Amino acid sequence: YRMREILSDLVAEQQQLDQFLQTLRDRQWATPTPAHGWTIQDTVSHLAFTEDFAAEVLAEGESRMKAENVTDLDEWTAIGVARGRGRP
Repeated sequence: YRMREILSDLVAEQQQLDQFLQTLRDRQWATPTPAHGWTIQDTVSHLAFTEDFAAEVLAEGESRMKAENVTDLDEWTAIGVARGRGRP
């Protein structure tokens, strides 16, 4: 029962975020966020990067996680942010 409630909350949160992002004009993606040095686009890029990675780990198992060889979480996080910068 609890898992359904959690998943329902997650779906609602994702829908709210999607609705908000659809209202943004191009220039608004560069709006700074409370995360120092990050824009809305950086935050969305980070979320997409980590969610893609999580899906890969679920599909491929622990070996995918080990293959990533994360030794510095900040550096690894920066990869996802950098991939999204400058993309429409």
